[in-house]
Amino acid sequence: AIYLNCVEMSSIITQALLGGFLMLAPSLVYYLVLNPARSGDFFSFWVVSLSGMIFTSKFYAGWIAMIKGLTGLILPLLAVWGVFLSEKKLCGLLGGWWAGYFLYGLIVPYQTMTHEYYSLILVPLIAVSLIPLTGILLKATAKLSRPRQAGIAGILMLAAGYGAYTACGTLRAADYSLEPASWRRVAEAIPADSTFIALTGDYGLRLIYYGWRNPDAAWPDSKDAALFELAGRSETDFDAYFAAQTAGKDFFLVTVGDELAAQPELRAKLESRPIYHTGNGFTIYDLRESFSDDE
Repeated sequence: AIYLNCVEMSSIITQALLGGFLMLAPSLVYYLVLNPARSGDFFSFWVVSLSGMIFTSKFYAGWIAMIKGLTGLILPLLAVWGVFLSEKKLCGLLGGWWAGYFLYGLIVPYQTMTHEYYSLILVPLIAVSLIPLTGILLKATAKLSRPRQAGIAGILMLAAGYGAYTACGTLRAADYSLEPASWRRVAEAIPADSTFIALTGDYGLRLIYYGWRNPDAAWPDSKDAALFELAGRSETDFDAYFAAQTAGKDFFLVTVGDELAAQPELRAKLESRPIYHTGNGFTIYDLRESFSDDE
């Protein structure tokens, strides 16, 4: 019997390892075989250069704030409670899932505290982890009288309705109907056969989508500059960096005036250049002529 149990356990472990390998194999082939250089750059910058963040309290405070904005803090706490209430086998599975999410967050610390979609794994994780606690509550609710059950159902419906109402209100408050025409006007103001660098709020993605114009380079905004400084890769010689980024470019497009105000060195450089075109919410500076800093 002991021998059969050992064989069965070995078979289960082998199947689990094989299943894990089959899940990882496509990603390993794509990133390590087909795109080794890009994968190496990603690992070097986002993992190695920013690994020091995990030793700061700011990182964990930002992580908690990100979770609060995504799911709130009550549900994760109740979900962890549900893990301890679950059966032994399920407890190990859920505990491993939570540990995996925690380690994942430590590997990519910057994205963990700044990008919501890096924590979307929490949604199914919390939902599954709440099952043991929900089961206990449902059993207790089944023993109550009908009026009490109706009251609990009403509270749950109000909670769900409030979430739906706030979500719809947020969507309705934002009006993007003018976006296509606005970005087409920006694209039309840039000569068709010219090259340009852009300082925009989304790396030029809306200009590409709505205006069919792809910037030849994107100037980093203040958040990018803070990120490079955090990674120890900030540019110390602004003049050399500006010359390198604008080399061969005809125009410099700015669609976020507050970002330009936050970068006084860049603003001074661009103000020494003539304005080719200005419109509602954007300015195009002419880089085709050289101007010294004294002019």
